[in-house]
Amino acid sequence: MARHAAEPIQPLEPFGVPQPLAERVAYMMAKNPAVRYQSAEVVAEQLAPFVEPAALQATPPAPPPTLASYEALLRQRQAAALPVALSAASAAAEVKEAGPGIQLAISGKRRPTDSAAAILKRRQDQQRRNLVIGGVLVVLLSVAGIVGFNMLGGFSLLKEVVEVVKPDDIPPPDDGGGPAVKVANAKAEANKPAVVPANDVPPASPPGSGGPAATNVGFQQEVIPDDGNLLWASPTTGQPVSFHCVPPLGQCFLIVRPAELLASEEGAKVLAALGPTFATQRAAWEAAAGFPLEEIEQLIVSLHNNDAQFPRTSFVVKTREPQTTEQLLSRWKNPSPAQEGMATYYTGAAGAYYISSSPAAERTFLMAAPRDVIEVAKLAGNPPLLIRDMERLRRSIDGDRHVNLLVYPQFLFNDDGEPLFAAERAKVRRPLGWLLGDGLQAVLSSLHLGNEFYFELRMLGSLDREPHKLSAEFGERLNQVPGGLEDYFVQLTPPAYWKKLAFRYPGMIRQLRGQMRVGVENDQAVVNTVLPIAAAHNLVLGGELLIATAPGETAVAVAAAPVPGGPKTLEEALQLKTTYSFDSQSLEFAMRDLAADVQGNLKSSSLEFAIKIIGEDLQADGITRNQTVRDFKQENQTVADILTALVRKANPDPAATAPDHPAQKLLWVIGPDPEDPGKQVILITTRAAATAKKYTLPQHFVLKNTATKAKGKTKPKTKGNP
Repeated sequence: MARHAAEPIQPLEPFGVPQPLAERVAYMMAKNPAVRYQSAEVVAEQLAPFVEPAALQATPPAPPPTLASYEALLRQRQAAALPVALSAASAAAEVKEAGPGIQLAISGKRRPTDSAAAILKRRQDQQRRNLVIGGVLVVLLSVAGIVGFNMLGGFSLLKEVVEVVKPDDIPPPDDGGGPAVKVANAKAEANKPAVVPANDVPPASPPGSGGPAATNVGFQQEVIPDDGNLLWASPTTGQPVSFHCVPPLGQCFLIVRPAELLASEEGAKVLAALGPTFATQRAAWEAAAGFPLEEIEQLIVSLHNNDAQFPRTSFVVKTREPQTTEQLLSRWKNPSPAQEGMATYYTGAAGAYYISSSPAAERTFLMAAPRDVIEVAKLAGNPPLLIRDMERLRRSIDGDRHVNLLVYPQFLFNDDGEPLFAAERAKVRRPLGWLLGDGLQAVLSSLHLGNEFYFELRMLGSLDREPHKLSAEFGERLNQVPGGLEDYFVQLTPPAYWKKLAFRYPGMIRQLRGQMRVGVENDQAVVNTVLPIAAAHNLVLGGELLIATAPGETAVAVAAAPVPGGPKTLEEALQLKTTYSFDSQSLEFAMRDLAADVQGNLKSSSLEFAIKIIGEDLQADGITRNQTVRDFKQENQTVADILTALVRKANPDPAATAPDHPAQKLLWVIGPDPEDPGKQVILITTRAAATAKKYTLPQHFVLKNTATKAKGKTKPKTKGNP
C-alpha cells in the first residue's frame, strides 16, 4: 500500500504488453479511487477481450443432491405465506381509497409529491441555464463534411455546415409557455462504461452469436412544458447501431441512412447544396460500390490511422433489398476470390470486399483496403473493440437518425487527422479544437430531417471531468462564438453570388441563439437544437460558401508583404517569454497549443513556428504522444524553458531529476521538418533517437559526463579510498 501511494505507475508497453491491456491495468491501479474501475465485474468485462473465447465459457456445476428438497420447502413456505400477503394487500387497498393523508399518517413519514412543478424544479436544478448560439454548427457539423471528402477519391454525405437560414423561418425564442418538448429520461445508458466488443451481444453471449444487447433499451420520454432552458425532445427513438463488419482501430465513424435521406424533399436539397464536386465524388463511389445511394439503407464510413497520410477509409453497406453473392459479384465487376482462414473475401480494382454471413448483419457487405478487409475476415465479421468512451457513446447512437458522427477527438488534432483539414478546410481545425476544449474522450453528433430539423451533440470527458462542469464550460465557449463569427465576417469580402446571404448572416445567428440548449443527460454533456426543416439545406449551402471564401478575398487578391521585425530564427523565438498553464492536457494537444501561442506572439515576424512530435521515436521508447500531462503552470518563462518543463513533465521515467539526467528520455531539439526537410521546426523526440539521428541537443539536455569529456576536464581515476 505504501508503494502504491508513493511510487508512480510503471508503463507496461516496454515489456511487450499490448497498449490496450496496459491501459486497463493503469485504470485498475489508478491512485484516485474515482478513476479506478468500480467493481470486480467491470474488471472482468474489461479483461474478457484478452482471453481465449473457449476459456470464457465455464461449464456450470452439477446441482447438489439436496436442491430438490430445498425447493420443495420453499414452495411450502410460499403457500403458507400467501393468505397473509392477500390480507395485507386488501388492507393497503382500503388505505389507498381513504386518501394520501391516511397513508402518511400510518407510515409516520412525509412523502414528496411528484407534481409537475416538482419534476420541473428537480430537472432545473440538474440542467444548466440556456446557453445558445447559431455559429456553433460552423465547426461542429463541418466535421461530418471533413470525414466524408476524399473517400475513394472523395465522397461525402455531409460537408461544412453553417447556420444560414432565413430569419423569418425561425420562430422567436420560447418565453416559458412553449410546447411540451423536454426529454425527462433520454435513451438509457448502458450498464457499464467499458471497452467491450462494439456489438449488440450481451456479455454472456458467445462471440458472434448476434444476440440482442441487454443494455440496448429504447427511449423513455416524459414530455413536460418548456421553460426555455431544458433540452429539446428527440424526434426519434432508434436502437444503437451495430458495428458488424467494421474494421478494427477506427477513429471516426459516419453513419448515414442514404435511401431515407434522399426520399425526403429536404434531404435531396441538402445533397444538391453540396455542389458539383460532391456530385462527381458520389458518382465515383457508387460505381465502386455497385449501388446508388437510393438503394442503400445504411452506410457506415470509418476512418483509420494511415501514417499521417489521408486516413484509410472503409464502407459498411447495408442494402435495402437482399442480394445473392452472384448479384453482388456482378455489381462489383467480378472481383477475384481469396481466403483468410475459413472466410472468403474478394479483391478488385476498387479495393477489397467482404460479404457478411451473420444473421446480425444481413444484407451487409464491407468495401475497404485489402488489409482492413482481411482483419474483418479474421473476426468473421464480428464487431471490433472500441475505446472505452467511444463504446459508451456508440450505445447512445440513435439508429433512426439520418446522420450520426462518432469521433475520437484526439484523432482530429494529431498527425493522422491533419490531412482531413486540407486546403480551405484548414481554417476549421483550430476553432474546432478550441470549441471542443480539453479532456474530451468521445464526441457524438447527429441530425435528423423530420417535421423539423434536429441537431444533437453528446460529449464524454475524461474520468476526472464531471459532466455538469464539462457542459458548463462548453456552454461558456458557445457564448463566445457569435461575437467571433461577427468579427470573422468583418474580414470577409464575399463574392456577389452570396453577398446578400452574407449580409443577413449575423441576424440569422441572433435568431438561432434562442434555439440551442445545453445540459446533461446520462452523464453526458448534451447540446441540441430544433429548427424549421428548411434550415437544413440553408445550413449546408451557407457552410460551403463560408468555408470556400477566405478572409480578405476579392476578385483580384494580392497578398500583403510581411512587415519586417520580430524574431528571425527559431533560436530567437525560443527566447520569447510567455505564460502557459493548464489543468489536464494530452502531450500532443499541449504542444499544439503552445505552438499556436508562440505563433500569435510573433506578431509582425515572418517566421513560422511549429512543434512536431516524432511518433515513431516516442513509440520505440514506449512513450505515447496522447499521454496526459497534468497541473502544468509556467508564468513569464521563455518558450525554451516551457518546452523543457513540458517534456520533463511528460517523461515516463520518474528517476529523471534534471534535463541532463540519463533517465530523461523525452526531449526537444531544433531539426528538419519531416514533411519539408528544408525547413527547421521544433521536434519532440527521445534521447536515443536524437543520438541515432545526430541531432544537436540543447545544452541543458547534454549528459553531464558527456559535457565534461567534451571540455577536456575529465578527472583521472584514483585507486584506494578517497
